[in-house]
Amino acid sequence: MIYLVIFGLSTFCFYLAEKALSVKLWMVYIPSVLVALLLPSILAGCRDLTVGGDTLGYMEPTFRIALSCDSFATLCDRSRLEPLYLLLSYGIAQCTDDVAWFLFFQHLIIILIVYLSVYRWRNRVPTYFCMLIFFCLSYCWALNIVRQMLALSFCLLSFSYLLKYQMLRSLFVFLPALGFHATSFIYLIIYPIFYIVNNKNTRIIRIGEIVGLSVFFLIILNIENLLTLLISIDLLPEHFMIYSLSTGLEATDFPSGRFFYCLFMFALLWYIRRKNYNKDMFILFECLILSCLALCFLSLFIGATVSRCVWYFLFLSIIFLPMMLYNKRKRCISYNLNYVCVIFLLFYWFGSVVLNKFTAALPYTSELLDIN
Repeated sequence: MIYLVIFGLSTFCFYLAEKALSVKLWMVYIPSVLVALLLPSILAGCRDLTVGGDTLGYMEPTFRIALSCDSFATLCDRSRLEPLYLLLSYGIAQCTDDVAWFLFFQHLIIILIVYLSVYRWRNRVPTYFCMLIFFCLSYCWALNIVRQMLALSFCLLSFSYLLKYQMLRSLFVFLPALGFHATSFIYLIIYPIFYIVNNKNTRIIRIGEIVGLSVFFLIILNIENLLTLLISIDLLPEHFMIYSLSTGLEATDFPSGRFFYCLFMFALLWYIRRKNYNKDMFILFECLILSCLALCFLSLFIGATVSRCVWYFLFLSIIFLPMMLYNKRKRCISYNLNYVCVIFLLFYWFGSVVLNKFTAALPYTSELLDIN
C-alpha cells in the first residue's frame, strides 16, 4: 500500500531528524524534516479528485470559486464556509490555478502544525512516534474532512501549550481553529477539565468531573436545538444541520474504529497505573479517554455530530499517548508496551481503512503519479 510506504519513509525521516537534532547536526536535521513533511503532503496533493469525498464536495469547487473572485469579500459572499478556510483558498488561488497545489498546501499546513505541536514536547516524547500516531490515526481521514483536520491541528497546538500551563497562549493558538471549522468550540471543554484535574483537592476533582461532564453531555444531547439556534442567528451556515439529524440506530454513524482505539488507550492507562510506571497527568488523560468513549456511545442516537466531536479528544492522543509511555526524562517505561502500541496502530489503520473499505481514501489513484 502506498500509504504505508509513505508513512514508513516519513516516520524514518522524522526519526533521523530527531537524532540529528540531539547532537545539533543541522545539515541533517533540516533536510530530514523537509522530506518528512513533504512526502505525505505530496501524496495528498497529487491524488485524483475522486480520492476523498469532500474533495469534489467542497474543496475543488471552493478553489474554483476563489479563482473567479476578484476579492476576498466576493468569495465570502459566494461561499458560506468558514472564513479562514476561504482565506486559505483565496490566498493559494492568487498564486496558482492548479488544484493539486491547493490540496498539497492544505495538507502541508496540517502536518506542519502537528509537527510543531509535538516538537514543543521533544524533550519528553519522541516526535517520530507522535507523527506515526498521526499517520495511522488520522492521515487518511484528512483526505476527506480537511477543514476539521485544519481545526484539529490548531487544537493540538493549543493543547501542547495547555500542558505547560500556558493558558493565554493556548487560548490564542486555539482561535484559528474556529475559523476553519465551527465544531471546534467543543475543544473548549478541555479547559475546565484541565483546571479541575489539577486541583489539589481530590473531592473537588471528582465533583468537578461529574458536574462538568454532565453539563457537556447535556449540551451534546441538545445539539440539534443548539445548532438550530446558531444557524438562526447566522453564526453557522445552514449546511451544518446535516450533523444534527437524529437518524436513529439503523442509520447511525457509530465510530467503531475510534471506539476500539479509545478502549485500547483506556486498557493501556489502567495497566500502566496498576504497575505504577508513570502517574504524570493520568487523571487528565483518563477524563479525555472516558469522554471519547461516552461520545462514541452517544453517536448511536444523535447522528454524525457526536461522531465528529470524538475527534476533538481523540486527536490529542498524538501527544498524550506517548506521554503515557515515556517518563519525564524521555525514557521508555516498557519497550514491550511500545511494540504493542506500534502493532496496534498498524492494525487500527488496516482495520479502519482497508477492512472498513474507507472509500474516502481507497482506492488511492493519481494521474500525476501514474497510480491507478
